[in-house]
Amino acid sequence: IWLIFPLGYLIYSLVRGPIADWYPYPFMDPDEHGYGGIAITSMIIAVAVAGIAVAIALAPRVTSKAAIDRR
Repeated sequence: IWLIFPLGYLIYSLVRGPIADWYPYPFMDPDEHGYGGIAITSMIIAVAVAGIAVAIALAPRVTSKAAIDRR
């Protein structure tokens, strides 16, 4: 669910980009990378961010188990 906002921002930027002739990030420019390149780069970023979020969410469980095991 938390990926809805970044996805909306990506879509907004791709619609607005040709109108304003400006993209907020270089990887969003379809003239340079094509829409396939944008999709691949966006998926890589989404997977990386999701992995970091999972690691952060699981960190308290891992550290608390390690603290209990040391007792």
